[in-house]
Amino acid sequence: MAPGRICQGEGGIMRVGFDNEKYLKMQSEHIEERISKFGDKLYLEFGGKLFDDFHASRVLPGFEPDSKLRMLMKLSDRAEIIIVINAADIEKNKVRGDLGITYDEDVQRLMKEFESRGLYVGSVVLTHFAGQVGAVAFKEKLERKNVKVYLHYTIEGYPSNIPLIVSDEGYGRNEYIETTRPLVVVTAPGPGSGKMATCLSQLYHDNKRGIKAGYAKYETFPIWNIPLKHPVNLAYEAATADLNDINMIDPFHLEAYGETAVNYNRDIEIFPVLNAIFEGIYGENPYKSPTDMGVNMAGNCIVDDAVCQEASYMEIIRRYYTAVNNVVKGKGSENEVYKIELLMKQAKITTDDRKVTVAAREREQKLHVPTAAIELADGTIITSKTTDLLGASAALLLNALKFLCGVDHDTHLISPEAIGPIQELKTKYLGGKNPRLHTDEVLIALSISALNDENARKALAKIKCALCIGGAPIARQIDMLKEKPQIVIGGAARLLELIHLKKLKADSTEVLVLDEADRLLSPELRDSTEGLLERLPANVELIGNSATVSDYTRKILQKARDGITGGKYSEEDAIKLITLPLEDVLRKRIEHWAIFAERRDKIDTLRSFINAEKPQKLIVFTARTDQIENIVSKLAYRKIDCAGLSGKTDKKNRKAAIDRFRSGKLPVLVTTDLASRGLDIPGITHVVQMDLPETTDFFIHRAGRTGRV
Repeated sequence: MAPGRICQGEGGIMRVGFDNEKYLKMQSEHIEERISKFGDKLYLEFGGKLFDDFHASRVLPGFEPDSKLRMLMKLSDRAEIIIVINAADIEKNKVRGDLGITYDEDVQRLMKEFESRGLYVGSVVLTHFAGQVGAVAFKEKLERKNVKVYLHYTIEGYPSNIPLIVSDEGYGRNEYIETTRPLVVVTAPGPGSGKMATCLSQLYHDNKRGIKAGYAKYETFPIWNIPLKHPVNLAYEAATADLNDINMIDPFHLEAYGETAVNYNRDIEIFPVLNAIFEGIYGENPYKSPTDMGVNMAGNCIVDDAVCQEASYMEIIRRYYTAVNNVVKGKGSENEVYKIELLMKQAKITTDDRKVTVAAREREQKLHVPTAAIELADGTIITSKTTDLLGASAALLLNALKFLCGVDHDTHLISPEAIGPIQELKTKYLGGKNPRLHTDEVLIALSISALNDENARKALAKIKCALCIGGAPIARQIDMLKEKPQIVIGGAARLLELIHLKKLKADSTEVLVLDEADRLLSPELRDSTEGLLERLPANVELIGNSATVSDYTRKILQKARDGITGGKYSEEDAIKLITLPLEDVLRKRIEHWAIFAERRDKIDTLRSFINAEKPQKLIVFTARTDQIENIVSKLAYRKIDCAGLSGKTDKKNRKAAIDRFRSGKLPVLVTTDLASRGLDIPGITHVVQMDLPETTDFFIHRAGRTGRV
């Protein structure tokens, strides 16, 4: 192997063992070559995940999780996708363990993801169809969305009864799938779907129609051209311990070519059957071995074998602990644990080879509480413990940020007093049982602390964040997205534009927060917001924030949840309307005064109020844009330092006014309802409403600028 590339990162180095760009180029070219060998059409069975392939990225550092999808996009003008699902899995409500959604939900997710990338989904195939009620309902649901659905049936004696399989009563009974492009990618939500049978059924039908078509298989693992016991291949066995997959030397390839190649037991065991089926369709088999059928080029793109070996060792140990946890939870078998233990012996590793495991375990034994540990790029080990305020992972995140930005370990990035109200919200209003903050919650709390705390700001700066708003140069925002920020903040219209341009990956979204949700779903902004909601993956956490939530807002959010999950969701997924009691704003935290004045005397009354109360930070609301200049000029004439803010204020002056007001240098800010939402400035002591708003919602939002916690 060639020497690996070294990427310099903050705090240390990150070694790369896999050349992703080389892989994208080589893989797409190889598939093109395979298409040309068969003339009119190639059915490419895609095993594993088309995107979110985090296993590959863990064992092959440098491999991007969506590499296979990106590679396919290079062939998008020549490719169409068929999604296959076993009708029996629909009936059993089979669930994907990694995403926690049913297979039929995942079909809809996959369709949405592919189409958002510009890939053409031609149809959905229901295999093993026997009139299952759930499958029929799913078929009708897809057809109402103008999705083509085809039915394939169980063949008695499959796969050994070759004469029946290769006949009009076997494959010939299946509905013929109409395809229009030379590359037909056949994929599925999980194993046992019938992808291969779908491909072979199409070969039978195409051959009868005089269409020249071929078949190939795309599996990333095991990698065929590295040793059988290479750690990368051992890690694959660990990952599939629940399926009892076993890597083997391909005996058919060895016999045909005298070359050693690696494959796995299921493909090797089925090859004699496939050989007979190919001979039944074509009279001969174009492939001499299961390895011949594959098109995977990953083994050719490893640039630092040592890096990939080390990463694979860590993955095997990680899989071991996952299997142990599953047994404890009653979700796994002890046989999986035994198998991975055997793989660890073959690799000559133990759990002590994973430094973070040792560090966390040593601290847990000392403190007798749950602990966590992380290794930074420079090899530094950071540890944490569970406290009354934070879970171990949340505490670990803060400890790592402290180290990276040079803040003393004993310094609080988030005040313990600030965590209390969040815990109360979780347990009292949200029905949570664990009051401790999790990682996502602690990041939100850190963001709030950063408004007033320099150390929190330094820590937050270590987290990559991108601001994407309309009216600003989009090219600069695209450059920021290339840095792969963990947090993206922006307007719905601009975010949707970036998704359309394929610069922002909607499928990688884990949490979507709609701040001022009722405003984002107002008639003028609704189309963009709903467009954004439609692009979300099924497992996204959807959060809508607002001081006031209308029935209409709740309805739209629930509609979005239904669309994301295909209308199937647990009680936890249902949109819940959670609001603090209005009296909390109207009476408990804020003292309200009503001051009566004639219209002509209002500004003088305001001046007298300011001179009497001497507010540190006062925000004055008026519904009339034309009144702002009048108020500001009369107050300024009386030597009261103030500034006006409205939709007509240019960005430079708007920012300057808000910055001065935030810092305390400007005591009075006069504004329209532009600032009644989203303006979170600490320490506002007084709010004056020069006129009564049209609705109570506006009153609540205005009043809520003060008394904030």
